[in-house]
Amino acid sequence: MDALPRVSAESLKAVMHGLVDDLAEEIMQSMNVARPGNLINDTEEAVRQAGHQFVRAAFEAALQQKVDAAEASFSPSRVNRDGSGLEGCGAEAVLQQGSAVAAGSDSQRLGEVGASLVVRS
Repeated sequence: MDALPRVSAESLKAVMHGLVDDLAEEIMQSMNVARPGNLINDTEEAVRQAGHQFVRAAFEAALQQKVDAAEASFSPSRVNRDGSGLEGCGAEAVLQQGSAVAAGSDSQRLGEVGASLVVRS
C-alpha cells in the first residue's frame, strides 16, 4: 500500500479552532451553574464528557483530512477498449466485468431478468 499524503498540522488547527471554542463554552457553562461548595461534584462529569466529545471530534476531523488528501491525490486510470492502461490493477477482471455488462446481464441472481442495457460505441 502506498503511503498516505501528509497533512499539515495547520489545516487541523483551523478546524480545531471552532472545536476549542465549543469546548470552552461547555466547560464554563457547567462551571457557572455549579452550586457553591460543589464545584467539582457538579462539573466533573460534564467536563469529562465535553473533553471526550472534543477528542472524538478532533480525531474525526484529522481522519477526514487524511481521507480528503488521499482522494485529492488519487488519479484514476484511463481504460482503453483493448485493456491497456490497466496495468497492475486486474485488467482481465475489469474487462470480464465490462463484457458482462455489455451483454445485458450481471449474473448475480439466478432466475432474475437483468435490466436491458444499451451499449453505445
